[in-house]
Order: sequence, then C-alpha cells, then structure tokens
Amino acid sequence: MAYKHSMEPKGSILLKILIGFLIIFLVVSVLYPKKLWDDQEKLITDSRERMDNLNQVSQRFQKVNGTYIADLDSLVKFIETDSIMVKRETFDFEQLSLYDAPYDSFLVGFNDLFHFDHIEVEPFSNGAPAPETLPEGEVVDSVVMKMIPKQLYTDVIEPVVVSMTSPKGVKYQFRDKGVDDIYWLIWSPGKMERTYAPYEEKMVPSKDYILFRDLADITTDPITGKPFVIFKNKKITLEGKISYNLVRNGEPDPAVFGSELYTNLFIHQLGRKARSSVEQLLQQDTTLFDQQLQLQTDYFDTEIELLSPRRSVDVEASKERMIPADSVDQYNNVDRIRAALFSVTYDSLIRVWTNSEMTQEKLKQLTYEEELSLAKETTVGVTIRAPFEKEYDLPGGGILSAIFSVGPIDHPGYIENNDLSWEEKR
Repeated sequence: MAYKHSMEPKGSILLKILIGFLIIFLVVSVLYPKKLWDDQEKLITDSRERMDNLNQVSQRFQKVNGTYIADLDSLVKFIETDSIMVKRETFDFEQLSLYDAPYDSFLVGFNDLFHFDHIEVEPFSNGAPAPETLPEGEVVDSVVMKMIPKQLYTDVIEPVVVSMTSPKGVKYQFRDKGVDDIYWLIWSPGKMERTYAPYEEKMVPSKDYILFRDLADITTDPITGKPFVIFKNKKITLEGKISYNLVRNGEPDPAVFGSELYTNLFIHQLGRKARSSVEQLLQQDTTLFDQQLQLQTDYFDTEIELLSPRRSVDVEASKERMIPADSVDQYNNVDRIRAALFSVTYDSLIRVWTNSEMTQEKLKQLTYEEELSLAKETTVGVTIRAPFEKEYDLPGGGILSAIFSVGPIDHPGYIENNDLSWEEKR
C-alpha cells in the first residue's frame, strides 16, 4: 500500500494563524493610533474654528453697540437679526519702482483672506481678450484682475474688479512663492492706470458675512459637548502713594521703624536720589568712576541729614493689569493693591544704608500716610476658551481605543481680546 508523506511540519497551520494575527496586530498598532491622533487634531481644529466664529460675533456686537457682552445666548440672538453693509474691498498694490520712475512695477494681492480666495487675471489687446500668443508688434495693453470670493461667500460678496492699462504694454506673472501666496507681479515699460469697476454695495445678514461655521454650532465646544467659557476682560490701573514725614515730638503713629516694607521703600527712594546725583556727577567727571560707591553713600547720608518735619519724601507707583471683569472687586482691597504695587527688595548698599546708626535714628522718628486706589477700569475685550483645563479625557471609543489609547486631548487654546493663542497676534 502506497503511503503519502506530508512535508508540512506539525503545528504549521497554528503558526501561520499566529503570524497572520501578529501582522494584523502590528498594522493596527501603527494605523489606529494615527487615526486617534488625526481625530484629536480635527476636534482641536473644529473647536478653534468655532471659537474664532464666536469671537467674530463678539467683535461685531462691540462695533454695533459700543460694548462687550459675555453671554452666549445674547450673542446668538444679536447676530441672528443684525445686518451689515458689504462695501467693496480693494486690491493691495505694493509699488516696486520709484514713484518718479518712467515705468511701473507692482505686487498686486489682497488683504481680506477671510472672504476672498484668489485672483483671476485676464489680458486684453486692443479692447479684445488677448490670445496666448500675440501677433508680432501687438502687446497686452491692459490686464483685468478679479478678486474672487470664497465659495461660501459668493452669494453675499461680488468679485472685485480692477483694470491696469498701459499703451506701452502690460506684463504679469503669478509670484508663486508659496502655497498661500496670493500676489501677482505686474509691470510695464510705461506708466499704468488703475480703474476699479463699479461695485454695488448691499446690506446682508451679518451671520452670512462674518461666519464660516453654522451659527447653531459656534457656542458649543465639540471636544466636551459643553458651551464655551466666555468672560469680559478689564484693564485696571492701580495707583499708590506713600508720604513719609518726621514727627516733631512723641512717638510716630503709624511708625515706619519696625516695618520692613515701609522702611525698605523709604531707603530705596533716598537711594534712587543719591544714585541719580552720582550719575549726573559722573557725566561731568568720569575720573570719579572708581569712587562711585562711596559717593552714593555720601549723597545718601546727605539726604538723611536733610530730613525735616517740613520736608516729606514721597514714594509713588502705578501699574496696569488685565483681569476678568468679575475679579475687579477683589482689587478694591488696599492690602491687595499694596501687594501689587510695592515689594521689598535688597542689594548690598541698601542693607548698609538701612543699618547705619544715623538711618536707624531717623527711622524711629518717621511716620507715613498711604493712599491706595483702583484708579481706573476699562473693558477691553472678551476671552473665549474651551470649558476644561490643559487636557481632556475623551469618552471611550471601544476596545481598540482602550488598547491603543493615545492619551487625553490637548487644550485647543483661547482667544483673548481678539488675539488667537494658536496664531500670531492680529
């Protein structure tokens, strides 16, 4: 009886299955995390776009009403009924030749990257569209440029048209310096005339002109599904003045001696005067440079000796801060204003001057009066941010997400006073 012998080793089927599983696992371990990262990046971009649109509404509200609000529902109701006049945009002409030159050369582009997409260029010769190859002796005598709106805005914005004409001919080319470059190079051996075509201004719903996302979405963060956080910002001005005087008789009340802050501020003020006097002296005689430390001490001692009950010493400070509007009340506190304006600092000379016997005696006779105030507050804009801090754990996406997790999603950033944290300041 013939015997068939298989050359396939035992267990080879299981081995193939295992190898196939490992290959699939390896592919998934590479591709699935990339998908998760891509999904996170899309969410971040989505969140930023919604914040940007919400900020556009906020800026429009301020322009119309002269103030800012920090209420999402009120902003939505406002933009649903607001209208805006769409005026003609203009091309951006950057002249490359001297103004009195017999020729013209321009970079021609546009500034409104929000509404417009690109420029179309059409050449003309003798009043007719010019072919790619002109007969000998003929020139392109004019070029018509059209600033084309993005598709989203074609119903609310007309193309902007300008013609550039020169009897000596007009030449042109796309500058093509980069993907986002929208400039054309236009030049002529003679002078060029620029003429804008008539443009019909019209009133349109503001939401159609200033938004590029659905109004129903812009108040909600797509990462968390919760409303964006929005609050008004105020710029406050804090001012402080401390007036020091010697008392004629008795114990000073309040006393400077024994208070590190008031003593330090007083010594610093006299030290500034002494150093200023020495700087003026050195400007007149540079040979005294090596003696400046001793000179500063001499001038400081003179300032101490000149103290009298009739001669006050004032220390003043002013500082601006930008804070959330609901934090203003916290700065109606003199201790907080004092802490924001004044602090203790030391250097070697300040310590020497403070500890001198003459200074110590004067400090025991010194009193002060203090004026601290929140002098001014002005609303300067709003902050819009996603409703979480730093990172956010996205809801589970099944077993694969649990195995190949790429961690929490980063914070998408914020918009503060019309500045986008993820871009250069406007």
